[in-house]
Amino acid sequence: MKRFYKETAVDLGDGGHRILLDGRPMRTPAKAVLVVPTRALAGAIAAEWGEVPDKAEINASHLPLTRLAATGLDRVTTQRTRVIEDTAKYAGSDMLCYRATAPSSLVQQQIETWQPLLDWAAERYGARLACEHAACHGRRLRHRANNCRAITSRCISLVPSPMVVSFTSRKNFSAG
Repeated sequence: MKRFYKETAVDLGDGGHRILLDGRPMRTPAKAVLVVPTRALAGAIAAEWGEVPDKAEINASHLPLTRLAATGLDRVTTQRTRVIEDTAKYAGSDMLCYRATAPSSLVQQQIETWQPLLDWAAERYGARLACEHAACHGRRLRHRANNCRAITSRCISLVPSPMVVSFTSRKNFSAG
């Protein structure tokens, strides 16, 4: 599909901020009005659409915020319980929690690179994920999954969509 609109804008709508194309509310693939919780996010999505050159093909891969927001509205809100459970599964295999024992340079690099993310998740969400040197099973795995489930279920409906995309692409919960 080629660019069909001349201008983008943002306005306050029911439940949040809408993105407008030529004054009309933008819709998701499932035909829902695209409404996001903050003006900043709506502005960033409008900017994505504004950057599409005149008469150029609209390429969804160049509209990542639009894709995430539409996914949140079309899929996450209608399948919230499933998304929470699927997301919790990633906590059990969080790659940031599995550490090498050697060489020491790799051990140090993992600590310097990954520990700040784990510390952030612990502080921001109360998601304390213990590190191991081998795959973990049993109580610790269940505890990690339960933490993730609780955190995800507290999020507003739109938030889990980028989390899910992040978890599935990075194979970890903490950096999501």
